[in-house]
Amino acid sequence: MPFPLVRVSPDWRYTEINQAAATLMGAPAESFLGRSLWDVYPAYEGRYRPLYEQAYREQRPVSFEMYYEPVNYWAVAHLWPSTHDVTVLFHAINAERQHADDLQFLLDTSRALSGCTNVADVKAVTVSRLQALPFVNAGAVLLDRGGRLELDQSFGYTQDVLAHWFHRAAHPLDVLGPLLDRREAAFCTCDELRTLKPDAVFNPGTHLIGLLPLTVQGRVLGGLSISLRQSASRDTTRLTLLESVAALAAQALAHAQEHDELLDYRCRATTVFNSLSEGIVLLDRDGVFRPLNPAAEDMLGHITDPRGGWIVQRSGRPMPEADWPLTRSLQHGERVTRHLMGVIDAQGATRWLSVNASPLYRTAELHPSAAVASFVDVTRQTQYEEELKRRALQDDLTGLLSRNAFLDHMDGAPRQGRAALAVVNLNRFRHVNELYGQAVGDAVLREIGQRLQTLSGPRMTFGRLSDDVFSVWITDLLGTAEAQVIVQSVLNLVAQPIAVGEHELHLSGTAGLTIAERGSSSSSLLRQAFTAVRRAQELDEPGLRVFDRAMGQAYERRLDLEQRLHQAVRNGEFQLHYQPIVALSSGEPRMLEALIRWQHPELGAVRPDEFIPMAEQTGLIHGLGRWVLREACQRAREHHLTVTVNVSPVQLNTPDFVEDVRAALRQSELEPTRLKLEITEGAVIRNLKQARRILQRLTRLGVQVALDDFGTGYSSLASLRTLPLDTVKIDRAFVRDLERDPAQQATVRAIIALAHALKLTVVAEGVETEGQRALLREMGCDCAQGYLLARPAPLEGLTL
Repeated sequence: MPFPLVRVSPDWRYTEINQAAATLMGAPAESFLGRSLWDVYPAYEGRYRPLYEQAYREQRPVSFEMYYEPVNYWAVAHLWPSTHDVTVLFHAINAERQHADDLQFLLDTSRALSGCTNVADVKAVTVSRLQALPFVNAGAVLLDRGGRLELDQSFGYTQDVLAHWFHRAAHPLDVLGPLLDRREAAFCTCDELRTLKPDAVFNPGTHLIGLLPLTVQGRVLGGLSISLRQSASRDTTRLTLLESVAALAAQALAHAQEHDELLDYRCRATTVFNSLSEGIVLLDRDGVFRPLNPAAEDMLGHITDPRGGWIVQRSGRPMPEADWPLTRSLQHGERVTRHLMGVIDAQGATRWLSVNASPLYRTAELHPSAAVASFVDVTRQTQYEEELKRRALQDDLTGLLSRNAFLDHMDGAPRQGRAALAVVNLNRFRHVNELYGQAVGDAVLREIGQRLQTLSGPRMTFGRLSDDVFSVWITDLLGTAEAQVIVQSVLNLVAQPIAVGEHELHLSGTAGLTIAERGSSSSSLLRQAFTAVRRAQELDEPGLRVFDRAMGQAYERRLDLEQRLHQAVRNGEFQLHYQPIVALSSGEPRMLEALIRWQHPELGAVRPDEFIPMAEQTGLIHGLGRWVLREACQRAREHHLTVTVNVSPVQLNTPDFVEDVRAALRQSELEPTRLKLEITEGAVIRNLKQARRILQRLTRLGVQVALDDFGTGYSSLASLRTLPLDTVKIDRAFVRDLERDPAQQATVRAIIALAHALKLTVVAEGVETEGQRALLREMGCDCAQGYLLARPAPLEGLTL
């Protein structure tokens, strides 16, 4: 039997001792039989006899941990009593105890290294910890110096060993050094080394020499050279411990090097800051206005109090203090960009400045502590822009009319007979610039402009509307067919080969044609022509397409809804409905999800899946999203609720989104922990790194984050484990067929298990039947929402 086993009688005399036990006790079994256990080991009677007596008295097994000092033996003693004896089995746990000691050593090492702020401290702590290991004879820290490892700090080596091994800028063990390229730890006995280097000398008592690379993310920062005593010879636990120490030291070394580099960066940044041509100024909460660099001193140093009429508007009148960019940032948390303002200089002349201002926040504060502004002198540019306004009639590149001049011509020119407008878009023109460069692209545009000018006359006027879009206004037409023939001739002209240097380019165009009705404006005709171009591009049918009534009606329907959406935002036609999220275990509401609803006075209820994508495309989602945040936070504070708010992917990628959340919390005075933001899976996986940065900033405010519609994208919970999430919401598509589809049941069960393993709360969406609720509860799902539990309704209509 491999385990030591003994039996003792009720008066604690040995009645049986197996060979393993006799070996452990250090004498033949016969020398102990008949003797009292406590006579043999009197030192252990006070500690262990009560446990033996308890086992025999209660006639039940007892187990306890014990230490047998003579042979350094740790074991768990298992006592099985019977009416006539007690059987004792010893299970050795020396390895577990050594593992615990090693783990504690590593924890202490990690704590010591975490307090290091520079490279010198890391080296000192590493040496100190290595010296604390009894099996380590000596060691050295070698750091990377321009691609070569050089001795940096050592301990324990005798002078002759140092002189022998560390006399040049290279690792002392030439035979082991190449292993650094493979990022591996290597160990070699002294005898093995002598076969390669017969004159090698070592510290007394050294048996094993080791090299442990200090690597972080595959990059070698240095190495540890270790001399080990005989007691550590090829002991994998000891060698693993050394490798763990090297890993901790490498991580600390990397952080310390980053810290040292940061200090150097700050010095260089200060130099750059002072050499900027942009002026930098600061306004703090006390109203103190301070120029921060020489450029600001040069432009604003003469101003002791900016309220003295020094800052003016474009009209030349003093600018109200409330309109200053710095004031807007400090008082309202606004980010102001490219704000033009005038400053009266020391000589009384007006300097025009373009100002960017931003609020500054201390960590976890909702209100700005100060505002900083950067500005550049744009006086000459401002004067030049005024001059351009008087000159912008002709496109410099092609010689055709500019956009504004072309539209003015359409509106002002007399019409004889019928008229038509055509817009010609050059297909894939951007590829010309990408492949051959902008110079070739400009040459192509000039050539097309010259070709179009050959067709110009009393009936046809050409213009360039944008980079690759041209236009032609045709008058005195007999009908639509004639207009089509003319526009097709323009397309044929564009399609002719164009020679630019050694290149011969072949282009094509897509044209949209619309016939002018009596009283139609240039803007409406331009819209119709572009609508025809877009329709041709949607159908992938390049060439000529004529605008018709059906195309116009579809466009007008979309335009009408878009205009109504703009009005709805201005008129406040939106409201929030709330749907409870219920705990499946108790049936109690945990929180409410805020859902936006649009009740139009004429159209009635407009579906969210119709107007939200339109709001995202038009940019209205930003104002709409800010309103939802403010309203939901305000109602949550008034009714002491926890509320969840959906965030559009467009919102999430806005630079000011975190500031919008901060402003909503500040204005409503809602505790951040009572706001949960729902981010769709698709929004996260588009740019995982950027999403992680934004979500980390949100969680630092105290806000919770839920991953909405999980399972509809191509990610996995494992790939999202680095995100600061609190909750995962299972998409309703998985819940819909849950009762009748075993595959769906397995999928949902797996999602719940993995989410719980990552310590995430799980919410199931779209629960509509009792069977779905019962299955989800049995699977361990935490919460649910859906029509079975409660329909979305105004807050006043909910029973909580």
